[in-house]
Amino acid sequence: MNTVCARSSRVGNHFCRMQDGITSRLRLAKAGLCLPLSFSSLLGYLLAEPEFSREAILVVAGIFSLASGGATLNSLQEWRLDGQMVRTRNRPLPQGELSGRQAAVQSAVLIVAGLIFLSMLASLWPVVLGIVALLLYNGVYTVLKR
Repeated sequence: MNTVCARSSRVGNHFCRMQDGITSRLRLAKAGLCLPLSFSSLLGYLLAEPEFSREAILVVAGIFSLASGGATLNSLQEWRLDGQMVRTRNRPLPQGELSGRQAAVQSAVLIVAGLIFLSMLASLWPVVLGIVALLLYNGVYTVLKR
């Protein structure tokens, strides 16, 4: 908790706890990594289709949600190992900032949202590729890197 929150009123403390929870969820989802990734997909989309459209927004939202959901799932898969490594021990799950159940719900919501966004595009290929990417990242890469 930051020092401003430590000295604040009862109402302020509630706000600070909420702010800390949001920060933990963003860190868990690796939003700082997933946001630039999703905007790079926007650039690729705009190179292929120069008009900014509803589909462009769906691409960014879908990829951001899927990537964040996959990152959250990865954190859930590795929270015990993360707690043992110096580089990763301060992540939200090893620190107890969020529970495994909260992480599982967050991951599921983000993944489903991402698939819904991508399913609203003209083709189902983005959904198929999104599922393949999740399976490769969370089912193969995460397991093999141990």
